Amino acid sequence: MKEVESFAIAMFCLLFAATSFAGTATKISPRIETGRHTATITDLSVSADGRTIATSSDDKTVRIWSEAGLLVQTIRPAVGDGAGHTVTAVALSADGSTIAYQFSAVRRLEENNREYKVFPVQIYHRPTDHVLATIFRFAPGRISFSPDGKYLGIGTHSLELYRTSDWKLYASTAFRKGLPEKAGWNALAFAPSSSSIAGIINGEIVHLKVDSGDYEKTQLGDTKGCDQQNEYCHIISWLANASKRFMSTKRLKAEHGAKPASLVWSPDGKWMAVGYLDNGSVSVLSAPQWLATELKPKGLTSGFLHSPETMMSLAWAPDSKSLASAGTMATSLLGPTVVRTWKLSGEPSFSDIRTSKESRGLPVQSLAVHRLGTVSSGFVFASGDSIGFISNGDVRLIQPVSGLHRQGTPYVSSDGKTVGFRFRYSWGSPLGERWRFDVSSRKLSKEAEGEVPELHDTIGGAPGMEGAGLLSSKPTLNGVLLAVQGDTTDYSFSPDGDSLFVGSVVGLHRFDRMGNTIWSILVPEEVRGLNVSRDGRFVLAALGDGTLRWYRQSDGTEVLAFYVLNDRRSWVLWTPSGIFDASDGGRGLVVLEMNDGSDAPRRTKPSGPGSPTLNESQITGALGDH
Repeated sequence: MKEVESFAIAMFCLLFAATSFAGTATKISPRIETGRHTATITDLSVSADGRTIATSSDDKTVRIWSEAGLLVQTIRPAVGDGAGHTVTAVALSADGSTIAYQFSAVRRLEENNREYKVFPVQIYHRPTDHVLATIFRFAPGRISFSPDGKYLGIGTHSLELYRTSDWKLYASTAFRKGLPEKAGWNALAFAPSSSSIAGIINGEIVHLKVDSGDYEKTQLGDTKGCDQQNEYCHIISWLANASKRFMSTKRLKAEHGAKPASLVWSPDGKWMAVGYLDNGSVSVLSAPQWLATELKPKGLTSGFLHSPETMMSLAWAPDSKSLASAGTMATSLLGPTVVRTWKLSGEPSFSDIRTSKESRGLPVQSLAVHRLGTVSSGFVFASGDSIGFISNGDVRLIQPVSGLHRQGTPYVSSDGKTVGFRFRYSWGSPLGERWRFDVSSRKLSKEAEGEVPELHDTIGGAPGMEGAGLLSSKPTLNGVLLAVQGDTTDYSFSPDGDSLFVGSVVGLHRFDRMGNTIWSILVPEEVRGLNVSRDGRFVLAALGDGTLRWYRQSDGTEVLAFYVLNDRRSWVLWTPSGIFDASDGGRGLVVLEMNDGSDAPRRTKPSGPGSPTLNESQITGALGDH
């Protein structure tokens, strides 16, 4: 069965690789660009010298940073539309010149005219601004370059090594016996010598030695037993021979049924650190005997050494004498998360470093640390949509600049032309100051008591409309299961009491009182909160990228978007066609992304001087009668 599944996946990947996707008319879309990530960081990778960092994010970008925390480059892969698509993984080559990233998208196969959700791995050469290869996969996974630069490892349902000289498949576990089936690779790490690779699959640590003896051969095995016209036979032989390039396999099971979730080699190649999900411990295994020294999670009052959504984070210091670990752990109740650094010479000891400092008496960062890396001056971590640098016990955060990226339900005037919101300092903090923006006058101001017009909260119910589980994965209305894409995040009933608007992690939906879908749309980022204008014209949605967006209640069409910085001065307002208005310093917050329908990364152009500017008639057109 494993061979059949591997063959089918290989066939589809080859078909996609051979398909040329027809270009379409270039679509130009406004996109937020603040020089920071605007959504959760999904992965982090560091060059061998520790001076170049790459991050991928749910905001559909890959960003390159210097060790000083300066943004060097932004790459916008051809990610699918809507919040359900993202950049899932990233890996830097040892010298930092080549970057591999995996993203999700929908592609139509010409052979059968059907659409498939795919997870291409694209390899991009930074000095030449050129895509070297695109390798199609059908599941997200882990990716890693070998330290010697010869291989790119991709772990999805099987583990595959591709030669960086020509991006051809070199080794695969597709037909290899003795590995767990129907399971994905949760972690991937090459040994510093590049002679072996380790990963975690189905709760086991797997160590594979690589045969590099025939690295330069272009043929992947003997297919002389196949008919020249029998493509299927050639593919089976191809995969079978690729499986032989892993010379040996060693499987290590954790004691007491613990669940390994992450691993990392020490720079000197003598140790492998493994982090566990269920008991918060870290094992340091000595090669080649793989004897373990266990590091217990002492002194924690809340949380674990892992993030519930992702693997535990681990990183070695360059001298291999200390190890950093992080996740959701804290040393005080409701306190910020910490990165724990273990000293391994002699009796193991540790010290904890807070991932946040206080601002106005409130923590500015307390989310789980879900990625760690090693830089020349210390460690780098990703937490939520922020990255941080740790050096000599001090932490420096590079945070989002939006004041609304953690916004809940917005407030709205009856005609939808004035919106209210709160600037939140961090998750779990008090609500913060309430501000408002008047679209007609373009006035941003702190709200005064009794100010006109009155702003309304969401409508939580309606006669004859019985909702249940409306903030769950299975919401119902009058006993009917609602066809919502993804988990619901917020909802509001219509002013006339005849319909229900539901926001989710990927879309916005309108249902009638019988639970039938009136319309359903994808949104750029998850809906964090929504409200409706009392005149029945607009749905206001606060999205995860920090924007407030106006959608028509009648058909779900987006008509306007608003973005404001935490400085309480800089803002930008735009229509889907790319017509802008902005405060001083606000115009550069949006770029125009050009999508030509190809698989190449998308180009952008600035919305600087010379871009069309919103005037009153266009505002009236956007927010007029609908």
